[in-house]
Amino acid sequence: MIYKSKAITKTIRAEVSLTLPVEGRYYKFTISVERDLPEKGANLKNELDCLWEDSKEQINNQVKDLCKTLDYDFKKMV
Repeated sequence: MIYKSKAITKTIRAEVSLTLPVEGRYYKFTISVERDLPEKGANLKNELDCLWEDSKEQINNQVKDLCKTLDYDFKKMV
């Protein structure tokens, strides 16, 4: 029998970091997001999925902004 946790998750957190070489230089992008869950009505798996997607989107936007500033083709990284 596998033990099923009875703990109540009140807060979820995501930390995403990405380091990219662009034209001989390294750029590091980092984001840390924390969200408090409501006592009722939240689906933990869905909340975690949304948190990760939102965090990754923020990193992607930072990378795109850097590429635009440097006039670098973002598609070379994808």
